[in-house]
Amino acid sequence: MAENLFERIGGTDTINAAVDAHYVAILADDRVKEYFDGVDMAKLATNQKAFLAREFGGPDNYAGQEMRPSHLQFVSRGLSDSHVDAFIEIILGAFRAQGVDDSLLNEIKEILEGHRKDVLER
Repeated sequence: MAENLFERIGGTDTINAAVDAHYVAILADDRVKEYFDGVDMAKLATNQKAFLAREFGGPDNYAGQEMRPSHLQFVSRGLSDSHVDAFIEIILGAFRAQGVDDSLLNEIKEILEGHRKDVLER
């Protein structure tokens, strides 16, 4: 039986390390950091870890909002494709730093791209 993406990237440990590194990088990146002002980053990281685990075929413990309602306030503040591009670039870099292979990064990118329309309220 073929492993799912969650298992192939290293499961919970890889997701946790990548998301933690991702948000450190996000908060330092002038392209996107303004959208995280005043955000409870610990809660966001917890939700992101559970969301990605679910999306990658792992356990479904995600209890946060879905993409449209959770991003509506940011779209009204100007969130655009360039911001989503930066977010994806940064998180892929965080997974790459965890040793995730390029072919798996492409799978991750496809999954994230699949949420672009909802994130941007299209």
